[in-house]
Order: sequence, then C-alpha cells, then structure tokens
Amino acid sequence: MPREEIHLHTKEVQQALERVLRKCPDDWTPADVFRSLYQGTALLFVMYVDGEYNGLFVLEPATSAFNGTRSVNIWALYSKKLYLQELAEQLRQICAGTQAVRFFSPRRWDRKLKGLMKPKMTIYEAKL
Repeated sequence: MPREEIHLHTKEVQQALERVLRKCPDDWTPADVFRSLYQGTALLFVMYVDGEYNGLFVLEPATSAFNGTRSVNIWALYSKKLYLQELAEQLRQICAGTQAVRFFSPRRWDRKLKGLMKPKMTIYEAKL
C-alpha cells in the first residue's frame, strides 16, 4: 500500500497490531510499525475477502549482510479468518525475486503450514 494511503486504514491497523501483540507479546509497538511504514522500511498489505476487510500483514524486506540474498520477513499478520492457501499465493507474488519469506512466532504453526512453509531454526532465550 502506498505510504500516502496508510492513514486511510489507521484504525484497522492499530487494532490489528494490538491483537497480534496480545496473542504474541514482543518488544515492538504499533507506533514502531507505523514509523517503519512511513519511513518506507516496511510495507502494509490489507486483505479483503468478498469486499469485506479480513485483516492485514506487514512485510519487512531484508538483505543478508553475509551474501546479499534478499528475503522478506512477515512482521505482523492479523486475519479474521485465515485463508492460508490464498495468503501463501499472495506472498509468492509479492515476494517474487527474493529467496525466502520468513516469520517468527512463539506459537506452533507446524500443522497449519504443512506444505507451505517449514521450520528453519528454533530460538531459545533466557530472560536476564
């Protein structure tokens, strides 16, 4: 979505990001996402199903500092009803020309994403 149109969806984006953070707490805030969207370091995509708002996702392009490969991180994803096959196809089209699409989540997605994505690494953390 072009930056100049983000303000048209401020309420939906704010609510969706707050819901994501309630389910999967992290160290970012909705304000961080809006800042990145306006700075052009993240991209917003709003999803509609049969003309009705269904959710959104925020993508963050990334380039490996080691070999220069390009990938896309799904920073946030909110959907009233998850249409995984359709979402996967949208991501393939949007991310064409990159080597991978990734997302990080404290939730288990193995069964839902079977055949679409596979786990690459496990992250362990100790609070200090």
